[in-house]
Amino acid sequence: YKIGVITSVNMNHATPAAFYAHQASRNDYYEIGQEMVESNFDYFAGGALLEPTGEDEKQTDLYTLAEQNGYKVVKTQKEAEALTPEDGKVVVVDEHLADSDAMAYDMDLEEGQWALADYVNKGIEMLDNDNGFFMMVEGGKIDWACHANDAAATITDTIALDNAIGEALEFYNEHPDETLIIVTGDHETGGLTIGYAGTDYDTFLTNFNNQKISYAKFDSDYVTKYKEEKTDFDTVMKDVTELFGLTAPSTEGAAVTEQKDSADKHPESTDDGTLEMTQYEYDNLKEAYETTMSRTGDEEEFSQEEYIKYGSYEPLTVTITHILNNKSGINFGSYAHTGLPVEVLVQGAGQENFEGYYDNTEIYNKLAELTGVN
Repeated sequence: YKIGVITSVNMNHATPAAFYAHQASRNDYYEIGQEMVESNFDYFAGGALLEPTGEDEKQTDLYTLAEQNGYKVVKTQKEAEALTPEDGKVVVVDEHLADSDAMAYDMDLEEGQWALADYVNKGIEMLDNDNGFFMMVEGGKIDWACHANDAAATITDTIALDNAIGEALEFYNEHPDETLIIVTGDHETGGLTIGYAGTDYDTFLTNFNNQKISYAKFDSDYVTKYKEEKTDFDTVMKDVTELFGLTAPSTEGAAVTEQKDSADKHPESTDDGTLEMTQYEYDNLKEAYETTMSRTGDEEEFSQEEYIKYGSYEPLTVTITHILNNKSGINFGSYAHTGLPVEVLVQGAGQENFEGYYDNTEIYNKLAELTGVN
């Protein structure tokens, strides 16, 4: 088989690493990267390598090692588009890297920039051969968005993964008797629920259309600037309205306390497409702004109250997404992984082997049996 590994996060992050590396810790990024470039796999694509010159920044660059091991390293979209199977083994780094040198959230992509599906499409072109191929594709930023409790970014990156699966299904339709597609997750993240106490039995999911950028882009492009320039709250609120559709209460002090009234405060939007916050929400947002502005970035620990409210994220940003989530009838219960079961969705040759409930490590055993791997 030819082998490809694609991810929207870093190519030496935990999930892709599980397919080619054996290290004591997932944080041994340089050592994991060394195993990647020595794997002889055929196609790596997605976010950049973490710590490419080691934690001490004194080691031989992993991209140099990749080239020494016969890989063509590509770092622009134009070069990626031009790749053909004749190029041999390749490492494709997304040109438009964002937070933590991963791919940008799908909702932050500009028109024409490659999404996960484009890397899958190119991967199929590069890997297709008479002896078959195996490809692992991770929508890793779905997990990151759930950690940050950003429902809108979670939704759009899930759609991006669905589009990538669509590329695989096109290949399946051409080769139905020799193709197997498995879609699953290693865990749930964030304890995401459809339903929130403040909206009773209702959801208003179109509210998410109000969010224009991900939490990560808001942090990098706006919050950083607020801290540097000591931006006042009223000015920040203008950006919050423009980027998330949230507006201040029309009458300060008119707190909403009854469930009926609270539900009435969660319309799908007003005539101008914005959502008016309750006094409670507005006060929480202002408190979060003050906490964000007071943080120096050197904090090592947060109080229990701070962590429950904000996790390890920017208080202002996570409070904005919490308010928008809740107004939409969505809630997160955690900033971490949860024990909720995940689905295994399978189509193609051998799909009958994946029915029922089982530990996720069984997927390896089932695949090994189907592919004849010892």
